[in-house]
Amino acid sequence: MHNVNFEGGGTTFILFIFPLIGLFLEHNTAHSRIYWTLGISALLLIPIFTPWHYIIPYAYPILLLILLAAGYAVFLQMSDNQRVKTVMSVVITVMLFLILGFQNVVSSFAAGSNKRIVKKWTFKNYNVEYTVDQGFAGHALIGYELSQHKFIFSRHIESAMGKDTTTNCMIQFPVHKIRFDKCNGSLETFR
Repeated sequence: MHNVNFEGGGTTFILFIFPLIGLFLEHNTAHSRIYWTLGISALLLIPIFTPWHYIIPYAYPILLLILLAAGYAVFLQMSDNQRVKTVMSVVITVMLFLILGFQNVVSSFAAGSNKRIVKKWTFKNYNVEYTVDQGFAGHALIGYELSQHKFIFSRHIESAMGKDTTTNCMIQFPVHKIRFDKCNGSLETFR
């Protein structure tokens, strides 16, 4: 599950509301559609267990939110008392907000890292990204990241860290025998 990215806090906050969305689904959606939603979101989360991930930003947090909300709606179907369902959903949402919100604030101060993509080159089935990862203190970690993309999926292949020089245009990815010429913007294989 290394592809799930909840850093930065923005995506963690959407997970607080899954009980309320589940309550809405249970109240306003046919039971068969809830089961279909649950199944489809579970199937779409399968790539999380592979090196491939969606190129769509925040796909995993959104799919996880849908899965949790549909699962919670199925759980709510066991009770007929609408008042109990509503109170339970609000209480769980508030508890998630308190627990995950506190954890999110603490972890954002502890990590203090800011990774950004400075430049991106796109080739037929590959992307090369020039990244700068500035931690809380010290020098920034610079590097190039090579990824492969197919259809709506992408996977990280290799990183070349600390290779940014003004005199050398060639960035080597030796494990996969790929060379990137940043001056000409070309990608080639070598032996």
